[in-house]
Amino acid sequence: MHQVHLEKVICTAGLRISPESRKVIGGLSTSDEPSNNSIRLGPVNFKVLLVLLQNHGKVVSRGELFEQVWTNQVISDDSLTRSISDLRNQLSRLSTEKELIETIPKQGYRWLPVVDSLVESSGRTAATASHIKADDGEPKEIGLQQGKQHTKPLQDSNVDHQISSKQRNRSKSETVKGWVIWGALTIAGFMLLLFGFLWGVNQFAKTDVVAVVLMPIEQQSVAEKAIANQFESNLREKILQTDNIRFLSSRTLFGEQHSLYPRLAREFSVQWIIEATLRSEGQQMRLVVNIVEARTAIVSDSISHNISSENPSVQETSEAVLLLLQNNID
Repeated sequence: MHQVHLEKVICTAGLRISPESRKVIGGLSTSDEPSNNSIRLGPVNFKVLLVLLQNHGKVVSRGELFEQVWTNQVISDDSLTRSISDLRNQLSRLSTEKELIETIPKQGYRWLPVVDSLVESSGRTAATASHIKADDGEPKEIGLQQGKQHTKPLQDSNVDHQISSKQRNRSKSETVKGWVIWGALTIAGFMLLLFGFLWGVNQFAKTDVVAVVLMPIEQQSVAEKAIANQFESNLREKILQTDNIRFLSSRTLFGEQHSLYPRLAREFSVQWIIEATLRSEGQQMRLVVNIVEARTAIVSDSISHNISSENPSVQETSEAVLLLLQNNID
């Protein structure tokens, strides 16, 4: 029994397009031989044409064309522009329509003519199609074979396979992009949380530490100087043992003495200044210590202790001054 090979053909704008051979025939010619009424499109241009035909009447963006025609390839915009120009030039010579591919600025391209699918036998047309308007205004296909049979609109299986494959690739690509974007946002959020935590720790640390300056003790005699040094050393040691009190190096005190306290508050964030005077009174020495607010240079508290010249000890005085300072800080 003789078998007839059937080929699915796309009809549009007076053209018959074969997805199997990439051949485009214009007019009423049915010959498979090359002629002025037929051309064979290149693989890339034909893929672009198929995507436009599959979405006829709809705008296809440049991004969609890149993803479906040049899947996983890096192609310049000029490649697509050149492909569209080639299709217009080649198809316009065969088509009965004046305008086939419409450019939608900043959106994409659209195939304008109506598109039909027919089944043909090898070498000869087994069905021809004409269009009428149905009651609802939509195009309707009517085909005749041997004067009696009607043809059915068919979607080209090759076209469906290619488009389906490209849609799957596009879906995978979009999934990968989604994961990449989600990962980038997660990392950015983590970094913001980390920076916020470090900033908070830094601010907490800043507010927890109180800067204190211990001014040089005023004294006159050698004995007074020894007691002064002993007291200063003992007080510094106790201050360093605390968690929230610190004093500046004595080198920061060199320079102009006027407006010294406000400068220390402004430039070094000093809050309290300890100033002391040591004077001999017979067999004893009197140590006077003032707690001064650096910003205003106002004495907040003062304490006075007598120290024996024969058995000098500043332990009790240092403890009292430290307690007084902590009370002012609290």
